[in-house]
Order: sequence, then structure tokens, then C-alpha cells
Amino acid sequence: MTESNKQRLTFACAGAVAFAFPLSILIPLFVPLVAVGLAALYYLWFARSPIWLIVSIIAAGAIFWFIGDTGHLAYFCVGWLVPGMVLAMTRRHGWGLAAALVAACLVPAAVVALYHEVLAQFITAFGVQLQNTIASPQFAALYPPERYQEAVEIVNTWAKNAPYYLPGVLVSTLVFFYAFGALLGEVTLSRTGIFSYRVPSFILWKLDEWMVLVVGVAVVMVLTTEQMFEVIGWNALVVLFMIFSVFGLSFIEYHMRIRKFPIPVKIVIYLVLFLTQIIAAVILPLIALFDAKFDFRKIRAKQLG
Repeated sequence: MTESNKQRLTFACAGAVAFAFPLSILIPLFVPLVAVGLAALYYLWFARSPIWLIVSIIAAGAIFWFIGDTGHLAYFCVGWLVPGMVLAMTRRHGWGLAAALVAACLVPAAVVALYHEVLAQFITAFGVQLQNTIASPQFAALYPPERYQEAVEIVNTWAKNAPYYLPGVLVSTLVFFYAFGALLGEVTLSRTGIFSYRVPSFILWKLDEWMVLVVGVAVVMVLTTEQMFEVIGWNALVVLFMIFSVFGLSFIEYHMRIRKFPIPVKIVIYLVLFLTQIIAAVILPLIALFDAKFDFRKIRAKQLG
């Protein structure tokens, strides 16, 4: 890529940081744009464009300031700006993508934990409203008696437990966007010829072995009799299981490719995994967990030569 094209891309990425984040935060329909903003932030960091990076961040902050909502500005800084810069910095220093994602989540996870009570009150109020709605005669008329009772039990269980697992769900959502933004940024860097620690092919994704220890600590916390540790442990497992599921899919895709499964068979397998999400949510993380420890695909050996 020529220098002029790189310069145009730098301008485009600066614009993406300046406008993608405000649009995605202010307009729910544009939420996927946060991944574009993260990729742009990623590019500007790797391209060593500090002036454009600073200008674009100031522009994004000015938009939030103009609309007069400091809450949105704080969400931008804590939820996207700081994690995006941490993600880019750790990747530039050679960290694996999984470790970089964990590092990126530390600040928002700490803030969610700090303000958990406020968030929990909001979710509790929403749960009570939902319970009142489903208990109304109008709603009951929409379901057969046996299905209605099942729906009531599901809503009541959710309303009771949601505040406890809110941090894990929020952080899991952030991890998804961080990962998508990082992968998009890696593709952009590779196409422009800028050096980066490239993400390997999806079939070669494998968790670092030390992640097994993190899971072990979370499980121990869940098994304790102390409620605070139990809640923290479950929230950690929610996030870890989401990350591990992706790496479990990598393991399955690897074996389907080397065994040359026909495309229709692959579609059926993925469809079954999608339709049996509860089972897949247990099986896929377990596959990734054991693969991280025992390296069934011998990826570590291949990397070492």
C-alpha cells in the first residue's frame, strides 16, 4: 500500500474513532459500530499516529460534551477508549489475543463490580416490572395453561438471579465487541503491510495453558460457602465460558477441515450446536479447557518448531 493510501486510511480511522463511538452509544441501532471504532483505534496505535489518535479522541469527547451527557462520556472512556488502547498496547507487546482481551476487560470489570449495587437495583426494578407484566390476565391469555406456568417460572428465575450475574453478562458482551474490533484491526493492518502480531487462522486458535488456572480459581470460589465469593466465581465463569466456547469451536472446525467433512455436514453440525445452546455452552468450553492443557492439535509443538 502506498503512503498516500495509508494516509487516507489514517484519516478514515481518525474519523471512525471520532464518530463511530458517539453514534453507536447514542443510537442503539448503530451499536455494531463500536467494533469499527475499536478497529480504528487499534490501527492508529499500531500505525504510530499519536496526533491523529489524540485529535480523534478529543473530537469524540467533544461530541459527548456537546450533547451535555457526561454519563455517555464516562461510558465511552471506561467501556471503549481505555480497553481499546489496552488491547492495542498489549498486542503490540506480543501478548496473545486471549490474554490481551482479559487485560482489556480489567477496567470495565472493576467499574461494573464497583457500581454493581446501582446496576443491580436497575435490573431488579426491570425484573419486577417483567413479573407484573407476565402475571397480567392479558399475557396469560396468550399461552396454554402449561406453557404459561413454564413462562412464569422462567421469568421469576431470571428476575431473581439476573442481578447477581449482571457483571458477567455485561463483560461477556464487551469481550465480544473487543474481539471483533481486534480481529477487524488485525485484518486492516495485514492488508496495509504494517507489522503486527497477527492472529493465526481460526482453526489454530488455542487458549494459553495458564487460563486453566483461572478457571480452577473461579470453580473454587463457586464451591465456597461465602456468597460474595460464589457470585464472583459464577460471574468469572460466565465470561470464561463465553471465551472458551469460541476456542472450542476452533477445535471442532479444525477436525472437520482435516477430515474433509462435506459442507452440508458442517452446516448441520453448526446448526445442532446453535439449536442446543445449553448443551453447547457446556461442551465447547470443556473442549477448549482440555485442549489448553493437553494441546490435542499439537499447536504448541508446531509453534516451537
